[in-house]
Amino acid sequence: MKHKMLDDKLCKYVSIIIPIYNAEKTIELCLTSVFKLNYPKDRLEIIVVDDGSVDRTLEIIKNFSDEVKIIRKKRGGAASAQNIGIKNSLGEIILNIDSDAYITKDFLNTAIKEFDDPQVGIVGGFLKPAPTKSFWAKMSGYESEERAFRRASSKYVHHMTTTCTAYRRKMFEEIGYFDEFFKQGGYDTEFSKRAIKAGWKIVLVDAICFHEWRSSFTSYFKQQIQGGIAMTKVLRKHPDAIKGDEVIRTKFFSLAFLLTVSIFLWPLFLVIFYPSYLSLFWIPYGILVFCHIPQAIRILRIHQDPQMFLFPFIIVLKYIAWLIGCVIAVMDILKKSEQKS
Repeated sequence: MKHKMLDDKLCKYVSIIIPIYNAEKTIELCLTSVFKLNYPKDRLEIIVVDDGSVDRTLEIIKNFSDEVKIIRKKRGGAASAQNIGIKNSLGEIILNIDSDAYITKDFLNTAIKEFDDPQVGIVGGFLKPAPTKSFWAKMSGYESEERAFRRASSKYVHHMTTTCTAYRRKMFEEIGYFDEFFKQGGYDTEFSKRAIKAGWKIVLVDAICFHEWRSSFTSYFKQQIQGGIAMTKVLRKHPDAIKGDEVIRTKFFSLAFLLTVSIFLWPLFLVIFYPSYLSLFWIPYGILVFCHIPQAIRILRIHQDPQMFLFPFIIVLKYIAWLIGCVIAVMDILKKSEQKS
């Protein structure tokens, strides 16, 4: 057996937690990858937390294996599902895997070694886009891969998503669980901020997790709006996050945000004050496209996908969605502040 070759010191008890909501299209592939892990099966427990699914997800899980523990709850968001899973688990290490992700068989062996350092609290791997024909999935996946991981200069980072990430249980006991104020996004960024401030290390290891990204324009745009809402809420709770990290390059995003606002305000300004120069309405958009050409070149070198020639022209949709999300979040915050007063 392969697992008998492992050092006993590495064989910590691990709880694998998979939060799910209407995941009938991806959950079988996710669970298959979990059952193929090169790790002692008697040192693993697999917990699926159903956040109110109304499709065939639970039926698929039950037919797949009776070794999976299922916890059902009312719809409350991914953060609450993860928290319930952690509180009902036994592992010294918690491995969270999203239902639309699947991992390589050596992922856990690679990640678990980092926990020999008692100051390491979070360990994640490289998030790669799953093979797809969808242009919108490629837009999300390639951009996220290049921005978040290709630029990392050290294995120690300041942010890790929950997509496929291992956590030390002791850390939750010390700094608390995921903040359920962040219903669908941003709770991973917020938790990373708390972990770093408490002195825990976050490690990026050479292990791969594949992620299924949103495959339609509508789902892509909605996801980006959610990203804008999440980031605004994170900044409210952690103002120092404005400094940025390996994932969020604040200066670049500030410029992109300003240019996105200008796309709407600049033509209005021209109409009111300089109508004869209205033909210059394209300038903010042109600058934004130009700023993303180097990133597009890097993506093209990696994936050699001709569709990504469109990347600099389409990425503006992300910033428009983030702008909408920012406005929604600010309005929500102001509304709740009025209710409290």
